[in-house]
Amino acid sequence: SASNNQFAIARNSYEYVIGLGDLSPNYLQARVGLLNVKYRQATSGYEINYELLRNVEAEYEKTIAQMGIRPQTVSLVRNLANLKAFYLNNTREASELLKNVIDLPNVSNRVRGECRVELADILLLKGDLWDAHLLYAQVDKSFRDDPLAHEARYKNASLSFYMGEFKWAKAQLDVLKSATSRLMANDAMALSLLIQDNLEKEGDSQPLRMFARAEMHTFMHNYDQALTVLDSLEQKFSLHQIMDDVLMSRADILIRTGHYPKADQILASVATQYAAGLHAADALFKRALLQERVFDNKEAAMELYTEIMTQYPGSLRNADARNRF
Repeated sequence: SASNNQFAIARNSYEYVIGLGDLSPNYLQARVGLLNVKYRQATSGYEINYELLRNVEAEYEKTIAQMGIRPQTVSLVRNLANLKAFYLNNTREASELLKNVIDLPNVSNRVRGECRVELADILLLKGDLWDAHLLYAQVDKSFRDDPLAHEARYKNASLSFYMGEFKWAKAQLDVLKSATSRLMANDAMALSLLIQDNLEKEGDSQPLRMFARAEMHTFMHNYDQALTVLDSLEQKFSLHQIMDDVLMSRADILIRTGHYPKADQILASVATQYAAGLHAADALFKRALLQERVFDNKEAAMELYTEIMTQYPGSLRNADARNRF
């Protein structure tokens, strides 16, 4: 149920197991599972539920205080660190939590590597770009040809993109196109194409540089600053080919901040104005999800899913659209 986002069923199931008492063989797993489900429920929706997040933070801290930081509770510590850093603006405590896991004597090298990647994310969030770059590179070197190394390399390439080092970022992304994870390969290909299509002959591009700055603000959850940069980019370069990327980025921010009707309008304009572009099917899919999950208009959602299947049969969204339909 948890893996299929059926959070209410998952919570009831975990609570039942917890209710059997702390001598139950699955008691520890159930407590960890329940908190992780509450964390996902608070962060995986469209508009972030900050009240629920603060309640989840208090439960995490209480549980970790009772159970201690040990290999069995690592997932709790990592989620709490992510919650504190990216949603509650407390990067100091988040960094300390991850460092405590990294320093555990009996934790596996993989867990240490995963925590180093997350610590690098927090360093990037704080603006410590060079330290984040070093940590990503360290994990990439330590886990050669492993999915964890691919993740670290992709994030390092994204960091270079944010910093305007477009050629180096593209070189790393082109290597990742053959990554074992389909999602990682698709993300690498999309960012590589963005750089390729918008990088000018001299190896620089003001519109691309502005867009990269907006994307870094979005990563840091500084949504107002990101929208300000995107507005400025649209005013200065309204006819530039990067405009479909600008519109998609703006729509994603509006969805994240709960401005659903406005986001739906922007996605509709992308699907019509850039029907032959790379983002058309993605815009239709996001519109369909809004109709299905936010506006509760199943018929409109089915029409949009059908449009993806008929008009964009080669799209990466085709299989997802068929499943949702």
